[in-house]
Amino acid sequence: MASWNLRCFWDVVSVIYWLLSDGELVLVWTFIVIASFSRCFLDVVNRTVGICADFKRKFSRPEDRTWAVGMLFLAAIVGCKEAVPDRSLPAPIRDSVEYQMTGKIPRVWGGDHFEFGDSNELHYVMVRGVDCPKPGQSFYKQAWLLMRNTTRNKNVRIEVADREESMIEVADVFVINADPADIAGDLNVGLELIRQGLGWFDGTEFENSELYQQAELEAKTEKIGLWSEPDPVPPWKFESEKQKALLEQLKFQSND
Repeated sequence: MASWNLRCFWDVVSVIYWLLSDGELVLVWTFIVIASFSRCFLDVVNRTVGICADFKRKFSRPEDRTWAVGMLFLAAIVGCKEAVPDRSLPAPIRDSVEYQMTGKIPRVWGGDHFEFGDSNELHYVMVRGVDCPKPGQSFYKQAWLLMRNTTRNKNVRIEVADREESMIEVADVFVINADPADIAGDLNVGLELIRQGLGWFDGTEFENSELYQQAELEAKTEKIGLWSEPDPVPPWKFESEKQKALLEQLKFQSND
């Protein structure tokens, strides 16, 4: 019975990791933190502790179990910090999802995401149509540098097209040309990332998305950037493998 419960537990954890995005994981961590202070959660901890003899031996005393809950609380804080950068608070909900913003980007978090606004109204923005390498992958730093150097101290136009459930805004990002009237001369940052071989076209269909697909094909043909590697790993596959490895590690530790 105990092994069946443990197997079900890992099945649930696997489903959570497969189904939820990084932003939605914040809600899960928050739920865990709140539940940590309830008698119901402590009862679950006690039952879970009883599943494994090693856990029962280590956390048999009430003060040890309190320590275990405290460590879970710390893990929840770390999870929230990793999923959403400091001070990246969602802006107030608007009547319409689609709108424009102009100004300077104060902080870049990666090749395809950044923070926009000030302390009164902060936005966490993902560039539409492109998926750049994640930390730990080749060309992550180059993608981050392109985003930072291209937009540093320059006015940008952010055309918000969608908003995810986690309040992350998905947008087309343009560096405004010196001539405000020449909109066609504005630099499309997402498209430029793909042209420089610093991101994948994510397959999203939208107006002019065929330009992104064509730019990726040209970068791949000319072996620019990440396409110079024999078998570049897409970031979504990299994240999936990393999550699988984490789950396997947790399973291995639970069997020790």
